[in-house]
Amino acid sequence: MRRSKREITDSSEISLFLRHEKVLHLGFQDALGMCIFPLNYGAIQEGGKWYLVFHGAIAGRKAEFFTEPRQVCFEIEGEGQLLTGPVACSYSYAYTSVMGNGMVSAAPEEKKEHYLAVLMKQLTGKENFAYDKTILGQTKLFLLCVESLTCKRRER
Repeated sequence: MRRSKREITDSSEISLFLRHEKVLHLGFQDALGMCIFPLNYGAIQEGGKWYLVFHGAIAGRKAEFFTEPRQVCFEIEGEGQLLTGPVACSYSYAYTSVMGNGMVSAAPEEKKEHYLAVLMKQLTGKENFAYDKTILGQTKLFLLCVESLTCKRRER
């Protein structure tokens, strides 16, 4: 990281950030080319590793690409704020972000409701949702196993 003074290394601060934000930008390259998907996600730590959970349809670009584990990159950013100045070159932007790499695979069917609960809790703050079995059958859950990440903050 070029500006190491902006790096966040405190694991509890990174955990708070990952569990608070709502949108993950997932980047990968498939036969159609490079793409970035903005996705709602839920973060969970299991066995000392971070997993970012997201969902999609059982058919389509994501479902087809992730039929087997695949390497991806990702980015999550927090709410930012424009920093103004007397001239254009002194303007900047305050932010917090995480960037990383990992492997995406389909979540095991038997844990689908567990991982969907993680996603729903992060998005809504609520627990104990009922799931429509028909819609659940048309939904695929994916796990991004985080292999590396960096967290950075530009202060206000």
